Amino acid sequence: MNTKKLIKIIRIPNLLIIVFTMIVIRYGVVYAFVKYNGFELQLSILQFLLLILSTVLIAAGGYVVNAYQDRKIDKENHPEYFTEEDENCCSKMLNLYNYLTVFGVVLGAVLSYSVGQFMFTGIFLLVAGLLWFYSTTYKFMPFVGNVIVAFLTGLVPLMLVIFEIPLLTAKYHDFLVKHNVDFMPLFYFVGTFSVFAFLTNLMREIVKDLEDFTGDAVYKKNTIPVYFGEFAGKIAAFLIGAGTVFLLMLIQFKYQLGNTSFWYLLLAVSLPLGVVSVKLFFDNKPEQYHVSSLILKFIMLSGILYSVVFYFNLQN
Repeated sequence: MNTKKLIKIIRIPNLLIIVFTMIVIRYGVVYAFVKYNGFELQLSILQFLLLILSTVLIAAGGYVVNAYQDRKIDKENHPEYFTEEDENCCSKMLNLYNYLTVFGVVLGAVLSYSVGQFMFTGIFLLVAGLLWFYSTTYKFMPFVGNVIVAFLTGLVPLMLVIFEIPLLTAKYHDFLVKHNVDFMPLFYFVGTFSVFAFLTNLMREIVKDLEDFTGDAVYKKNTIPVYFGEFAGKIAAFLIGAGTVFLLMLIQFKYQLGNTSFWYLLLAVSLPLGVVSVKLFFDNKPEQYHVSSLILKFIMLSGILYSVVFYFNLQN
């Protein structure tokens, strides 16, 4: 397997987005929140790097096994086009999946043990299991596969507080008891990023299914557009987009996040999300859906970058 093919299979750009997300959430949100309240981060740089590496390895393994299963389907549907080179490639892909996933889970176990929460190893096992069953079963089920991918995307920001909060609670136990407070507000705030990532990724998954409608119909992949119809897919994506905009505005007005937050969320997230939600009803070609999918990817990135706005708001 050559390097170019390997990079395509493990989707390096997506892995870099995972790394970027974890860095900006850690320092833009978690660090800012902890510092603002007079505390210090407890997850060491080494532990943070372990968390990033384990997450990226398991995600890469998921991309590999998904590519492997797709080639397996191609072999079953078109054996006449399947060469000996393709067979060898499938074997190498399966081995690569095993190495990436096992190493990722082991690093996750080491991290869990180091923070005194070995049971957290189950999170990495759960993610690895979901990625395997997604590629073999769930992606052929209407909506279920979309929800699985979106859930795993939303889990990325949350992993930071799942591992940070127990250490913070142990370090500042006496203070927390004395003042009857905890770190759940931090969990909830990072959770809003996770919910945003979940919803926008769920919408994007449906748009990608609209883009791949013709091929999915041929291979009998029961996506929402294939199973319920193309218009139903557009309605589902629109409702998710509109719901996300509503939640963003609700959070803005309920918590009075300030003018900078208001204009950022409006211009960089809500307005583009509203536009692409409406645009879908005018899309009818794969290339048009592809543009909508790319826009959603930038919207997701803009949402994650709100952590920078949050950081500077707390500093001022």
